[in-house]
Amino acid sequence: MDPQVIIEFSTEALKAGNNVMDIAKETGIYELAKSWVGTWKTDVDARRKKNLINMLESTIKEFEDKGLPYKIIPIELRVSVSILEEASLEDDEFMRKLWANLFANATYENSKSNVDIACVDVLRRLSLQDAEILLTIYKQPFENFNDNVITKELPSGVRISNGGKEELKFDLSENIEFSLSNLERLGCINGMQRMGPSRDYHLISRTILGKKVYESCTLDF
Repeated sequence: MDPQVIIEFSTEALKAGNNVMDIAKETGIYELAKSWVGTWKTDVDARRKKNLINMLESTIKEFEDKGLPYKIIPIELRVSVSILEEASLEDDEFMRKLWANLFANATYENSKSNVDIACVDVLRRLSLQDAEILLTIYKQPFENFNDNVITKELPSGVRISNGGKEELKFDLSENIEFSLSNLERLGCINGMQRMGPSRDYHLISRTILGKKVYESCTLDF
């Protein structure tokens, strides 16, 4: 064991603020850091420590901006460890924000979203574009959850189908179609069946799992 790793982690956390260190200890991130002590010796490991602290800072800032006390509740070990593991590997600021939201929903006693391990598993399998498209699809306040959704305006927007065939005459880029196929593979949307084995993503429907992931990665309190 290299105690210097623990010292470095503690020092970085303290620089970020006492609240960060308190939360690091209360949520198990500090113990998690110690459990990784034998491997945290490279530049990559230093980036993981920085990513974890950035995620905690983002979480705390959300509560401070809303003027809410952050009272942490115990959560499943596999959920907390999985979130911290995956967040430590995320360099993209937007994706790290989603992990921070997931962490906040999992550990805040008044959260309206009950974070399940399935949500953690889905988020870690999303690219940046996948995540942006998922949020776009589910943030729309459609009156009927089961309405079919037209994907023509992705990644910036979606709209409800009126049932006409003309509205489906548009081209989807390969990148958008690839993200939609991944979201379907993960159970977050349903595409339409074509003749043969291929799928059509001009028109999609939403799923309970997709809604759950969206709610876990966004804050509503």
